[in-house]
Amino acid sequence: LPAFVDYTPDTADARLDSNQLGALVLTHCTYHHNHLELGKLVMPDLFRPSRPFVFGPDHHAFLDRARADCYHHARRIADILADAARHGARLLSDACLPFFLYDSSRVMLYYVARLLDPTRPDADVRMREAVRAVESNARLLRLMSALFPVALSLSATVEGWLFKVHQSVGRDDLDLLDGLALDHGVDAHRTAIPPISDQPPCQSSTFSTQNPHARGPASWDGTSPAAPRDPRRSQHAPVKSGLQHERPVPDPHRPGPLQSMCDALHLDDLQRFLSWDMYGVMEMGGSVCNDDVDHGDSQS
Repeated sequence: LPAFVDYTPDTADARLDSNQLGALVLTHCTYHHNHLELGKLVMPDLFRPSRPFVFGPDHHAFLDRARADCYHHARRIADILADAARHGARLLSDACLPFFLYDSSRVMLYYVARLLDPTRPDADVRMREAVRAVESNARLLRLMSALFPVALSLSATVEGWLFKVHQSVGRDDLDLLDGLALDHGVDAHRTAIPPISDQPPCQSSTFSTQNPHARGPASWDGTSPAAPRDPRRSQHAPVKSGLQHERPVPDPHRPGPLQSMCDALHLDDLQRFLSWDMYGVMEMGGSVCNDDVDHGDSQS
């Protein structure tokens, strides 16, 4: 992007004065989220593409760089939206932003819990940074729930992930106390947003996880109206799917880390609402056919 549209404190202040900061925030978040969409190719066990591409053993270095780039773009979404919230909640009023925050949280936790080598010198720092960013995302989702009800269900799911991370790693080790909101510049909203509890969150019963576009009785995340999700299922065993393309796709040539950073956070936890992306929600609104447009033009 050109320098004059970079997201920096100077450009943010200039766009705020001209009432263009919301557009700048959305442009940058869309840019980083598009990189996460491309990242589905290098994280097939998380996103379960219908036709996963198998990389050869000579692409290990590329995979490491690509997955680290995905973490970077997910982190940038969290940082940009946390900074935008500092200028006012009105800048979070685009319908795409809850899904950007949700995917950002999913990718960051997947990277530090499943891909990050715990023997790295900066592994603990990376874990702490990721959890702080996801905590900020959860707070912003709850802030946005007044305008977008789906954000409440997304925030409850993100808080469930964080609860498992805290159980596995320990809240004291992560140093996630009152300085969290100040680090991300959203302390102005703490009175409106209750702090995230150490208790496991209760899933909202007013929002169905059934994807209306799924072909079959169950959506991609394994839930259906006839078969409610068993809360014990994600704690003891991963989801077993009858369809080949819905199963996690391991890399046959690449051994995983000898030990993960967070054993309590399973893949089926991170795959909740996997089919509820912004494109599926936009499709629910329907489309306008050319006949309707022509009819409206003739009347005008």
